[in-house]
Amino acid sequence: MKQSTVASGAYHVTDSRVDGLGVSFCIGGSLEDANVTRPIPAEQAVLNANSSSHGELASPNDSLIVAGSEGVVDLLEVEEGMFSVSCLFNNCMDGMRWVFTGVYGPVCRRDREVFWEELGSIKGLWRDPWCVGGDFNMIRYPEERSRGGELSASMRRFTEVVEDLELRDYPL
Repeated sequence: MKQSTVASGAYHVTDSRVDGLGVSFCIGGSLEDANVTRPIPAEQAVLNANSSSHGELASPNDSLIVAGSEGVVDLLEVEEGMFSVSCLFNNCMDGMRWVFTGVYGPVCRRDREVFWEELGSIKGLWRDPWCVGGDFNMIRYPEERSRGGELSASMRRFTEVVEDLELRDYPL
C-alpha cells in the first residue's frame, strides 16, 4: 500500500489556543491537506495530550481528537510516543484502514535522531496507508528559511529520513 505524508511546519501548535484545540487544529489542517475529508467533530472523544517543555506533542491546554462521528471512523489502536501520537482508524463506510500520526518534532537538535527512530518504529507497526502531519520543527530546503542560505547537514538528514520512510512531502 502507498505511504504518504504531509511534512510541513504549516500548522503550528506552539501557541496555546483559548479553546484548547491547538493540536486538533494542526491535525485537522494536515488531514484536509491530505484530502481526508471525513468529518471529525470537536465535540467527540479526545485523548489528553498535555506537554511539558521537553518537546512533547501539545501545549498544556490542547487535546487531540481521535474519534469522529459514530458510523464514520472507528479508532482501532493508539500509540503514544515522545514526539507523536499515532492512531489506526477504520472507515466504517468502506472498511479501509489507515494511520494518522500527529507530530511535534523536537526543538533540541540532540533529540532529532530519537525522533527519527520513533517515526521508523511507527512505520513498522502497521502496513496500512499512513499520513504524518504536524510540526517537525525543522526544514528540508534553504528556500523555506527566511534568510535563505545553504543546504545544511540537518536538512540533508531530514530529506534522508523522508526518503527512507517512503514519505511524500507535499508543498503547501
